[in-house]
Amino acid sequence: MTPLGLERGAADGRPPALCGVCGGSEVAEWLEPRELMLGTRERFAYFRCAACGCLQLASPPQDLQRYYPADYYAYHADVRTHFPRSWRWKHRFLYGSMTRHRLGWGSVPGAVACAFSRGSVRHLPPAWLRFLVRPVAMDGAILDVGCGAGLQLMELLDCGFRNLRGADPFLRAPIDHGGMIRIGQERIEEIQGRFDLITLHHVFEHMAAPVAVLRQAAALLNPRGQILVRIPLADSEAALAYRENWVQLDAPRHFFLHTRRSMELAAAQAGLRISRVSYDSTAFQFWGSEQYRRDLALFDPETDRANPNISLFPPELLRAYAARAAELNASGRGDQAAFVLEK
Repeated sequence: MTPLGLERGAADGRPPALCGVCGGSEVAEWLEPRELMLGTRERFAYFRCAACGCLQLASPPQDLQRYYPADYYAYHADVRTHFPRSWRWKHRFLYGSMTRHRLGWGSVPGAVACAFSRGSVRHLPPAWLRFLVRPVAMDGAILDVGCGAGLQLMELLDCGFRNLRGADPFLRAPIDHGGMIRIGQERIEEIQGRFDLITLHHVFEHMAAPVAVLRQAAALLNPRGQILVRIPLADSEAALAYRENWVQLDAPRHFFLHTRRSMELAAAQAGLRISRVSYDSTAFQFWGSEQYRRDLALFDPETDRANPNISLFPPELLRAYAARAAELNASGRGDQAAFVLEK
């Protein structure tokens, strides 16, 4: 399948519109969102597939690199290269057992250690680990695809995991976190090995050939391995309400904005099934979209993200947004979710 549905033209002069997930040729609607993360305000054509609901970029710009500037957030993280012997001992024998206890994966030593560190927020496991359908061993092989500088991997390292690898083709050079994490400047097609857990944290929507990516991820799985895909959802309440101003549309960096249906179809084509879906949207779906609706870029000088002296949204409104996000997550209508896939 050709990525991004580039085989078929539209009679009304629109860009080509053949669904890159299900192959459908009927368009439910066109949207023309602006680029508002950097604030260029260029418009890009997206179409919604009538069959699977997937919202996708019709014609990506030739020079995508300029939409990922040197200060793009994913490529900036604390790159640690020194791990003292005392830290390594605790990492191997203490932090992992504490993590297993905190996640409910079973660990008597971890329960004892947590009792003595009550109230400590150090070495807490990332919330998304609770989305998995089964525990991952502390020495299980974990691959984070499109990991940037490795923030998610550093969080796993800090809570005791020790067989960690990352891959991101857009890095300027490979990264070695003191021999504890190695991040290659490579695409998923170039990765060798087998893994117990493969993660794609808000990366899948940036990929031009989603089914091919899932097929490759499936080929890298160990028996009973899991793939965790965290993405924004085009059939969410916020996406349908804000339309072109939905902040997570993020034109033109996001190629595919999936629905639950399109994820089921993509997984099936890759020989995978969806074992669990967990919604984890936040207040960002509201305040970010309201900001775009006001024609304010994400880091516009008139916003509190760029100027701490500005309060664009009152605290009580932000609390209301957070409460509404929790309600939508509980009812399966939040604007982002985590999908666990298995063979």
